[in-house]
Amino acid sequence: MSNDYPYIVINNQYFCLRQNPVRLAWYLLYQTKALNFRRAFKPQKKLGALKTFILIYLGLIKDFQVFRFPFFGHLVLKVHGGYRVFDFSRKIVTKMINAKSNPSMAMNEIKGVRTASQFDFAPKLHHWNIAECWYEEELINGVIGYSLLDFKSATLFKIFEQEIAACLEKMISVEPPRKTTVSEVVNQCSQTWEYGRLSRMRLDTGKVGVVYQFIQLIVSKLLNSAEQPVYRILTHGDFSFQNILSTKKRLVIIDWESIAHRSVLFDLYNFFLTELYYNRVSTNLITEIKEAIKSMQQKLISKNYEVANHLLTFAEVYRWLYYIERVAMLLERGLTDKIFDVIFRSIEVFESFERSVATRSNDH
Repeated sequence: MSNDYPYIVINNQYFCLRQNPVRLAWYLLYQTKALNFRRAFKPQKKLGALKTFILIYLGLIKDFQVFRFPFFGHLVLKVHGGYRVFDFSRKIVTKMINAKSNPSMAMNEIKGVRTASQFDFAPKLHHWNIAECWYEEELINGVIGYSLLDFKSATLFKIFEQEIAACLEKMISVEPPRKTTVSEVVNQCSQTWEYGRLSRMRLDTGKVGVVYQFIQLIVSKLLNSAEQPVYRILTHGDFSFQNILSTKKRLVIIDWESIAHRSVLFDLYNFFLTELYYNRVSTNLITEIKEAIKSMQQKLISKNYEVANHLLTFAEVYRWLYYIERVAMLLERGLTDKIFDVIFRSIEVFESFERSVATRSNDH
């Protein structure tokens, strides 16, 4: 596939030069609501980008670098593992996967996205090419489903019950859960956090020590139940309000790049603990998470009694598995300062939550 389309970079986003500025203005101002939570697409940033694009288009700015991509889009965003090309006129978004260092990455991601596309709450997949490392899916013209402002914990749980639980239930039930053991999950995750590898990456040594110490603490807890059977299912990986859009017809979960098999409560814990990560709730959410697991148990009991019965009994083990799987997932994205800051902040949230759990247990 030839690199036919020229792009310029404005505010770290790519804009195709082969487009009409008037159409671009329309799309940026009225068709990118789903991108509003990204800092680069706040209103003032959009207007600034449009002004720069028009000046370049008219030839009034001549000192700029041209990049080329094999797909046309009105704009391109750099995302985990590659780029997303947004074609608003065709209502298509193309993911170009950067799989040079790991050829199987494209195949695994496309296979996962194909599975996810069968859900009524996921974008529909149109075309894909594993050899060329790309796929096209439905572009969702929606808005963040709920305001990303401070929530009351009761409101958060109500949203979970009304909207989120049904999605997680379908993901758990889409294929037979994979039965494994705690030690097998730990061994798989441990390949990403070998201490020498972390310490060699010129990262903050103090933060590396905190992260590594927390990982070892959780691993030691898990290995007390090393042969305990646990279940893994297909998970989104970043299941949170940032990736939940509301359209006129339905709720849609977007950005499935991190789809993979993980422990059965991974997405549930991620949904709630992400709110603690961003300080959008004022309570510790222990009660809400417990009630959410009970709710999932009731929904699944008629479909898979063994898995349903497992959820509450081994909720603590699944919580600890979530911690190490989340860290492993983030590390797989690359050891940049930005990603490591996300990991460090996540560890702060996990440690705080564990202290709250311990305090609750002591009080009882």
